Amino acid sequence: MQTRSETFVRSLVPVFALALTAAACGDDGDPNAADESSSTGSADASSDTTAPGSDSDSASTSTTGADGSSSDGSSGTTGDEASLLDRVVAALGGADALSSLSTIALQAQGSRWSIDEGDTPRQTTVPASDYDIALTWDLQAQGLRLDVARTLTLFDLGLPLSYSEIVAGPAGYIDGVDNLFQAPSAPMLPDRVAATVRQQQLLHPQVLLRAVLADPSGVRELGAIDLDGRPHERLQLPGSVRPIVLWIDSETDQISRLTTIENDPLRRDVEVAVDFVDWQASDGGVAFAGEASITVDGIVIASETRSGVSTTTAPPPDAFTLPASAPEDPDEAARGERNSMWSQSFVGAGIPLAGLQTQVVATEIAPGVHHLWGGTHHSLVVEQSGGVVLFETPLYEARCVAVLDWIDANLDGAAVTHAVVSHHHVDHAACARTLVARGATLVVGTGAESVWDEVLAAPSTVEPDELAANPVDDPAIEIVPDGGEFTLDDATNPVTVYDLENPHAADLVLPVVEGAGVAFVVDLYNPGFPFQVFGPVGAQAVLASLELHGALDAVSLIAGGHGFGTATLAELQAAAGG
Repeated sequence: MQTRSETFVRSLVPVFALALTAAACGDDGDPNAADESSSTGSADASSDTTAPGSDSDSASTSTTGADGSSSDGSSGTTGDEASLLDRVVAALGGADALSSLSTIALQAQGSRWSIDEGDTPRQTTVPASDYDIALTWDLQAQGLRLDVARTLTLFDLGLPLSYSEIVAGPAGYIDGVDNLFQAPSAPMLPDRVAATVRQQQLLHPQVLLRAVLADPSGVRELGAIDLDGRPHERLQLPGSVRPIVLWIDSETDQISRLTTIENDPLRRDVEVAVDFVDWQASDGGVAFAGEASITVDGIVIASETRSGVSTTTAPPPDAFTLPASAPEDPDEAARGERNSMWSQSFVGAGIPLAGLQTQVVATEIAPGVHHLWGGTHHSLVVEQSGGVVLFETPLYEARCVAVLDWIDANLDGAAVTHAVVSHHHVDHAACARTLVARGATLVVGTGAESVWDEVLAAPSTVEPDELAANPVDDPAIEIVPDGGEFTLDDATNPVTVYDLENPHAADLVLPVVEGAGVAFVVDLYNPGFPFQVFGPVGAQAVLASLELHGALDAVSLIAGGHGFGTATLAELQAAAGG
């Protein structure tokens, strides 16, 4: 049976026909540009996540039970004062209304931005898409439907997409085209299903509190804190990944913020926050926020307004009918929950990356030079006398482990001495930590040094990777100088990594195996595609760099970080318009 990821990979070609006028990522519309602290409140506002999964110094240690008592023997209330749980439930419409909440229907209009995909390392965001969503949710039947009209703003595409995400229990289906590659309707893989549901749960704390009312034994009061100059109290709820903390305005008892911790393949442990304003009662009495925004590590990645909220409208009988479904996989579903914001960020950009890409297809394109692909992101392995050099560390640890397993099985377990990271974008860099854990030296472009210091030192407790298990005190990093080069000498396959001036990423580098005549090009030019995202500009940048560094005559073959197969220098020159 054809899986969603297989459909995605086999449907890559049409993307460039849709992107003839696309330009390099910009920061227009960046919601964080004016004031990066605007969504995170005061400096004290994030203190509940300084130690992921633990309490802050001011946190209460009692657990409120169903009868109002707490685990330390004290009462869950003080005199006649209602507990914090009682107060927030009352502000949402009361226990009866919340307990009987069974359906939700609303319209949401908003925008999404992508992090770690901009021109400059740690550039706040780049636009991803604008969207209109009709949400239909049957909480009792575990049915969720999102009818989506999305316009991609990534690369200035302006590409409209129309599709439905349909979830029935652990299974789901994508009806329509949700991606810029024009991959057709297909079952949702378990990680995508779980990430989709989790995002809606975090956007709708009423659903979380509805479940808590049935069993409040895991609820904890964490004490007072200031948020944006207003006194707040925090209520911790059980969470499938980490506890979820609600920030309750002490004067209105309304939820101002929700925080929790997830994994991001590059940043590792990240704080996820959802901010709420303009609470209003629905037709069924339960209050909903008129506006909500999502931040990751204090950076706004989504913002939406809601309208037409109803909790009394019954879903159509066939709202959650699935034409087909993928096999259930609890482990993949759990991974989707742990990485939900990362997963949803690529969905929001029209580049869904559901399913683990662990298949490795190898082609020896020159003696000792192996092009490894099998998914959306490719690598190159170069054999040298002292070990191997790896070009590109994409996606997540599972991809690098698959590449390393291939090296172990086919190159007699040769050690990776150096891992060349083409640029800082999360989809190209996120498993570099795995190579560092196994002793490799990273080779990165100028301007990315501070990013890599942060990434390699980041705590990774939600989804521990090899570097978390085997820390490296002083990771080895080599920097390709601005306008210069970094060389790894070898009698057979010397490697030179050149700085690459380009319109895509300031730290982008161009690795070349000069003896074999092979250059490894990422994003600017993709072999095997009839059209290129950057048009002739990307290919022109590659040629200009090769000529600037005196390497043009040494290159005859182009291997891509994306695309199909390789291209000749003549094909690269043709793509450049010459």
